[in-house]
Amino acid sequence: MYFLPILLEKNTHLSVSENGAEQTIKIVTPDFQFPNILKGAEIKVPEAASKAEQDINFSYLLQVGSFKNAPDAESLRVQLLLLNLEAFVEPFKTSSGDTWHRVLVGPLDNDSKSASVRAKLSDNNLEYLLLKRNNSTNAESTAP
Repeated sequence: MYFLPILLEKNTHLSVSENGAEQTIKIVTPDFQFPNILKGAEIKVPEAASKAEQDINFSYLLQVGSFKNAPDAESLRVQLLLLNLEAFVEPFKTSSGDTWHRVLVGPLDNDSKSASVRAKLSDNNLEYLLLKRNNSTNAESTAP
């Protein structure tokens, strides 16, 4: 406690004697040059659209199943509706010409809604695949 006021004084010299030898300690206040280096400098930051602006043209869907038979897809859709999830069946043709029926949940517009839907699916032992769909072209891709 005794040395604290002395240490806080600027340009203080302390004399310490140790075994007859006297040492002088000079306390120097730090000189921060970093703010002076950047003063007046211009840093260009590339303009990037915010995440919300990037995701405006996209919607997220959860694919819960894909069936060759329409009644199987409809059965899963009804099961999802009973879980209070917005589900629909989307038929699509494969490159070989077969027609399959996807069972999709969504569209999901925000992360909190997506998280609650995923939790509900997991609680009911239903696996899913996250799809990111371009609203303008209806193209899809898997999202991480």
